[in-house]
Amino acid sequence: MDQTSATETQARKDIDEGIGILEKIVALKPNMERESLCGSAYKRVAMLAAAEEREAEAMQAITRMQEHYANAERLGRESSLGDTFYPMLNRLAAELILNLGQPGWEGLDFTAKASARTGLREAISTNPDFW
Repeated sequence: MDQTSATETQARKDIDEGIGILEKIVALKPNMERESLCGSAYKRVAMLAAAEEREAEAMQAITRMQEHYANAERLGRESSLGDTFYPMLNRLAAELILNLGQPGWEGLDFTAKASARTGLREAISTNPDFW
């Protein structure tokens, strides 16, 4: 096994371990940040799988990414959090990847896109930060 493969194998092991811990925490007490962390971890799994040309695994990880970001978005709305645009943008990205080129798919929901854009503009104007 070359150094790159060993590094990728270790990265995948670390991410899988992190996902296991995060999902246990989410099961105990879900919130927007925890669900977003799970979504982000699955995004990394998808990136590794895509780099290794394992498309089915990548798509499965993107599906899990979408689920966690949708949960984060819902929890953020329920709690009236101002940065709900973050999980929404990631959910929309996952939806785009999963559906692009699919027969009958009509594209991303206009209302969700507009809401994400508005949330992002508000965040930039009222509380700009590094991200």
